Amino acid sequence: MTGYTCAGVMTTINNPNDSMLQLIKFSEEANSKFIVVGDIKTPTTWENTGCDFLSIESQLRLFPQFAAITPTKHYARKNFGYLRAKATDADWIYETDDDNHPVKNPFEARNLEVTASTFKSSSRWLNVYAIFGIESENYNQKHLWPRGFDLNSLGNEYDYDLEQTVISPIQQGLANGDPDVDAIYRLVFGELVTFKERNPVVLQPGQVCPTNSQTTWWHKSVYQLMYLPSTCTFRLTDILRGFVAWRILIEEKQYVSFHNPVVRQDRNDHVLLKDFKDEVELFIGSSEIIEILFNLQIAGLNRQDALSACYEALVAYGVVSPDEMLILNEWNKHF
Repeated sequence: MTGYTCAGVMTTINNPNDSMLQLIKFSEEANSKFIVVGDIKTPTTWENTGCDFLSIESQLRLFPQFAAITPTKHYARKNFGYLRAKATDADWIYETDDDNHPVKNPFEARNLEVTASTFKSSSRWLNVYAIFGIESENYNQKHLWPRGFDLNSLGNEYDYDLEQTVISPIQQGLANGDPDVDAIYRLVFGELVTFKERNPVVLQPGQVCPTNSQTTWWHKSVYQLMYLPSTCTFRLTDILRGFVAWRILIEEKQYVSFHNPVVRQDRNDHVLLKDFKDEVELFIGSSEIIEILFNLQIAGLNRQDALSACYEALVAYGVVSPDEMLILNEWNKHF
């Protein structure tokens, strides 16, 4: 398995749907590998779709030590897809979810260099959703924000600064329809949205906006940073992963950028109050977690030690358990 420009990764417990079959078709058109990671409830119907299906059994066969200590019934099973994609020598990994309908081919070649807009904000937090804006006459920029955003910073002011060309190995795509917002937004507003299209937006050093796993491209230079923690709820795992990757990129003078949607999310059924419960640690602690990570002394550490230092800080804060370090150490053996 070699030579792919972009390999795709998804995890699911559902049967193939039209959106995912379209994604498989796009991957075939781009001569790309599309990897579907199974869990205990994942139906075997995925074996006949043309994707590279990783059942629980194949995960144990391919990654025996790592699979043995990674919990089942958890979104972090997606980690096995990242390792499988890494083995293809793909330049990029594109990750998505099973309720995202692709409206453009996400497997097309991407540039590591991105020319993007920068913005000054009145605190460390920059609400990128507000900068893109949505197609609505009644839109209020304070009323739409990404999951994991510091709620105290919703009233932040921001001003356009300049265009800048940067190295951006993490490129977050937005999603139309039901984008990656938190349970508070869905309980209070719950409106479907269409984002306005614009030039990419890039975070300045020390500036933060959450990234998620809904529709995101990762360059091969940062595959090790894709690690999803397993000892937190699935509503936290990709947000915490993004915070850690953001912190390490600051040290490496590289950037996170945000891009126009190529998907529409038709969200699977969720119990919103359960989502709320699973997101409480973000509502309360996002700002403190970011400050802990930002103030962490990781200058001069290699990638593995920097990852470990960040997760040790999250263990000390209490948002992941000490068992996380055992799983992370096994992950690091693959790099």
